[in-house]
Amino acid sequence: MAADRVFTSQLLKGDTEVGHQAGVYTVTSVARAEAQCVATYVFRGGQITDQALIHLGDPAPYAGAITGGSGKYQGAEGEVRVQ
Repeated sequence: MAADRVFTSQLLKGDTEVGHQAGVYTVTSVARAEAQCVATYVFRGGQITDQALIHLGDPAPYAGAITGGSGKYQGAEGEVRVQ
């Protein structure tokens, strides 16, 4: 049985807010404690999206694959490292 959760938080560099993130994760396996996570990171001048299969209960850091970008981040590729 799948369960969706939504989240949002500030993105900080030190004590300064540089953007925010919002996303959703869907539990894909209770037995493996896994969820598919899709997030959007909003900065001045554009956005970056990523997705990852995460293990529930494991704290960051983890990496998500960049799936796209807009504005000055158009054409972004690589990984987002979640701390």
